[in-house]
Amino acid sequence: MRLVILGSCGGYPGPDRSCSGYLVEAGRLRLWIDAGSGTLARLLRHCSLTDLAGAWLTHLHPDHWTDIPLAIHALALGAADRTTPLPIHGPQGWAVSVGAPVQWRLEDREPVFDPRELSNGLVADLGEVKVEAVAVEHGLETFALRISMADATFAYSADSAPCEALLRVARDADLFLCEAGTMADSSPLHLNPSQAGEIARAAGARRLVLTHLRPSASPEQAIRLARMTYGAEVKVATEAAEFDIGAAPA
Repeated sequence: MRLVILGSCGGYPGPDRSCSGYLVEAGRLRLWIDAGSGTLARLLRHCSLTDLAGAWLTHLHPDHWTDIPLAIHALALGAADRTTPLPIHGPQGWAVSVGAPVQWRLEDREPVFDPRELSNGLVADLGEVKVEAVAVEHGLETFALRISMADATFAYSADSAPCEALLRVARDADLFLCEAGTMADSSPLHLNPSQAGEIARAAGARRLVLTHLRPSASPEQAIRLARMTYGAEVKVATEAAEFDIGAAPA
């Protein structure tokens, strides 16, 4: 399994950067996880929309979904030669909330995407790969994701305040991609780097990668704070970085 960082900024993009978005290559499958501003263009460097087995939106804050309507528009204009609609998973009512049902062309006849709604504990069975959604605490319906196959497990916190559900998501994960959306002592919506490290350590996650830092945050400070509580190496997600999951750290 491999993780490709398409975007990692929290809240808004920095110069030449993108908001949250990730490509997970799991066996023969390619999964688009979150679709913040700027991530579609970066995704297309690695694969076509034809190649995707599905897309997942963890919640409806705009820094996690704004490129999905553009991807749907691209599909409607024939940018990908898909034989089946693209499955797109998200919170309840996501399609209407992001304006996805708009009829992009008067001659449209067949749907180009398949809207699916997430719920706590729901597992998408993709054959050799399973994607589990776990509800977390972020002030609106939000789902962390746990993606597993025979030899690798990837956990993604989405955006969340500290909660027990994150331990379930990250338990014994080979790589835990965890948000650190605040540098404050506490927040009702986000983790800080120290809390991300605490959760990763308590869950037994083998590797910790921080993401969703604000563009103004110091990556070096975030690493230092997370490492103090995690007790091992910590990295910060940056655009175009790639991580092998289930393999020994480089």
